[in-house]
Amino acid sequence: MVLVFMVSALIGAAATLGALWPLGAAIALIGAPFGGSLLALLVAVLLTARTSEAKKASSSHA
Repeated sequence: MVLVFMVSALIGAAATLGALWPLGAAIALIGAPFGGSLLALLVAVLLTARTSEAKKASSSHA
């Protein structure tokens, strides 16, 4: 699971870096950690929601 969060943070940072690069290198480098953290947070929320839905579905069939 940790690997999923690390990869999503790297992808988010790279995407943010690419999106903000036209505004300048300093802005892009400052914004990259925020984009990485935001994508990692989004992945964590989605995985938590998916896991809780799976648990609810399995407990209702028991």
